[in-house]
Amino acid sequence: LAVPFVRDGLQFLHRESHYEGGLTPLMLLWKDLHCSTYLSEVYEGVDPSIQVVCLKVRESELLTCDEPPYVVARAPPEVCAGWQANRQGLALFKIEGVSIAYSDDATATDATAAVRVERMEFHGRAALKRADADSLSKLLFQQALRTLPLTIHDMAQAAERMEPA
Repeated sequence: LAVPFVRDGLQFLHRESHYEGGLTPLMLLWKDLHCSTYLSEVYEGVDPSIQVVCLKVRESELLTCDEPPYVVARAPPEVCAGWQANRQGLALFKIEGVSIAYSDDATATDATAAVRVERMEFHGRAALKRADADSLSKLLFQQALRTLPLTIHDMAQAAERMEPA
């Protein structure tokens, strides 16, 4: 489909949702090689297989921008003191893996999940213009993109197999 602008993904909205600014589980921004020019974030001098994430440094915690914030990692205060953050308290960290696991007693109404980040290392201060940390969904999406990419064609095939509600 030809469009008069540079595509950078597809945005899916739940048909019964109301517009609300910010993150919501009723909206999905989809990116793959077919619909986005800027698919994955890469940083100069960093192996593209290593993900760089922006997190808020608060006391001894590294947080996402989610509401409530998700604690990605904790570190001793003396270690956190050595990290340089921008004026919003944001810093960049290199990570080599993100995984999510649901507890054995999770139910459909209470899906308690634990996110595990592997090999995290301070990379540098976030850009001054950076306003907020990355969301947990962005961390997971960028990791999946590097390890198990899912295409829009895969999603379309799955949707075709579903029965109408």
